[in-house]
Amino acid sequence: MPDDLSSLNLTFLAIAREMARSRRDEALIRLGLDQATCEVLGQLSLTDMQQLARSGALVFRLAQSPAQIKANLSLAGRNPVLSEAHLLLSAGAHS
Repeated sequence: MPDDLSSLNLTFLAIAREMARSRRDEALIRLGLDQATCEVLGQLSLTDMQQLARSGALVFRLAQSPAQIKANLSLAGRNPVLSEAHLLLSAGAHS
């Protein structure tokens, strides 16, 4: 599990850093970042990201409220990506 968490963190950090560098406005909105955090993310080196990724805790949080998650899942039948996410979430809840 720790390797999975580190991998997830590193993936998120790499995407967030790229967005902070090349699509700052999108990073602010889609990732829910403030200007200062966006600036720091944009300056991270690979070594910095690896160290943060191995912190043992998630380096991000969901940007949706429980109500938004439920609303998106109710639309899942009309959206193949959301349908797959719903299936994965359901399977995880039963394991």
